[in-house]
Amino acid sequence: MDDTNADKISDTGSDHASDAGSERTTDSSSEGEDQLERLIRELQEEDDVVIQGFSGLFNKCKAFEDHEPMRAHPTFNQESPYIDQMKFISNNLYSSVLPQLEEQFKAIFTLLDPSENRRKPGSQRKQILEIQSRLDHTVDQTISAHNSLFSKGVISPDQTNDHLLKETKNYRLYGIHSLIKRLLSNLGYSFCASSVLLIELGFSITRSITCSGSTRESLLVATSQCEKLFKTVPVWLKGSEWDTLPDNWQYWAHTASLDNRLRSIGSDIPPLHERNISLVTLLITISKLSKIFLCKISKIGTSDLPLPHFTEMSTHQLQELYHLAPRAHVNLVSLALMLTEDQLNEALTKQFVAKIQVLLSYFQSASLDIAFYVIPLIPDKDDFRVQNEYKAFLATWNSLWLTAIQNAIKLARSTSINAA
Repeated sequence: MDDTNADKISDTGSDHASDAGSERTTDSSSEGEDQLERLIRELQEEDDVVIQGFSGLFNKCKAFEDHEPMRAHPTFNQESPYIDQMKFISNNLYSSVLPQLEEQFKAIFTLLDPSENRRKPGSQRKQILEIQSRLDHTVDQTISAHNSLFSKGVISPDQTNDHLLKETKNYRLYGIHSLIKRLLSNLGYSFCASSVLLIELGFSITRSITCSGSTRESLLVATSQCEKLFKTVPVWLKGSEWDTLPDNWQYWAHTASLDNRLRSIGSDIPPLHERNISLVTLLITISKLSKIFLCKISKIGTSDLPLPHFTEMSTHQLQELYHLAPRAHVNLVSLALMLTEDQLNEALTKQFVAKIQVLLSYFQSASLDIAFYVIPLIPDKDDFRVQNEYKAFLATWNSLWLTAIQNAIKLARSTSINAA
């Protein structure tokens, strides 16, 4: 008998009543079903609590991200109490708060694996709820530490001459501020994506969203960014000034993406536009020389030959070095795109030459700062003058670099006309 007929019999008071044993079996079955439904309901309610927990963590990170305590006129505080307080807070972030935050972050996202959630639903949810509670506290600690460090606001980097300052040099302070903001922003996005993912997977009894397929991917991107920042922030808290620079060069120094992008742009230039094709070839040479510079200079201050904790460079000089690699990348791509025009007319030629001279100035300035402020700090190794090695490198590299730049400018200004 199917369920429909059974319902009909029950509703009409059929004479075919069940005997006492059948009644007990039915009652037992109903009771079992009720227990199962209650268990499912409890698990679903726990899922909603988990989702709310992620939403709460996201809101906390978002509120912090939206608050920007900038101040327009910097006043550098060199007083001992402030420096001592800053060191204490930085040490606490470095040795305790951030390691806990990273550990909890990794633990909770390991538990978000869909297969694990379905295999051990009750156990997984309880663990997630426990870690969420700890995360809530650790995020509060991180925000509190940041706000204590920057209780009087944050100074936007400018050209103020602060080269004699050490711990309170704005380059480091602004860097710490920016990286903590980025870390909590990415954490917040991860928490938000987690709550959306759980709803998409059907773990909520109050909300439903059609699965888009991109949430999991977005979550992986955000968590990857968090993992990188968990490695970077401690360098800014405890590393030397020089340690903070190569970190922003690594991708640009070791990737082949720029050369490939330039070749791809070059393939869009009509074959008869010989001058433009030759210019793209020169830009690839300049790109390779840029990477050689970044790779070699980033080796300064390796673990066996660490540099002193501070340099005598100002915030502006350090900022220029920090942004050298990405600026060079953008400049070279922009130059190559200009060559896809049918021809370099007089106006475009002037723009091309001006832009390549900007690229020249980036590396000239960087070379001078490294020669005057960084190389003299390099210690000798086993009676070997390591400084001489880098001085010789800069001399040779500058010669090759200037030749490549001058050849590009000369070719761009040539009177030869691209074929129509």
